[in-house]
Amino acid sequence: MKIIKSLAFYPLLWLRGLFLLISNFLTGMLLLGAIVCWVIGGEKVVVFMLLAHSFAIFLLAHFYDRLLLWLNPTGCDLTLYQ
Repeated sequence: MKIIKSLAFYPLLWLRGLFLLISNFLTGMLLLGAIVCWVIGGEKVVVFMLLAHSFAIFLLAHFYDRLLLWLNPTGCDLTLYQ
């Protein structure tokens, strides 16, 4: 089981920085789009969908870190900074 965790953990840890960079950018852009759409009087459904997608990507980033903590094969405490 430790070998399987290692095979999944290290590539995911290596890609974490890129994943967080892309997810933070997308979250911000979708949130900004929702705010702009709301200010100019866009459809409420569009504003809600932009907000929902922004929150969904935020949750993916959060659970990506939770997955890394769960897969940690070293047995040592792991601290992940965002």
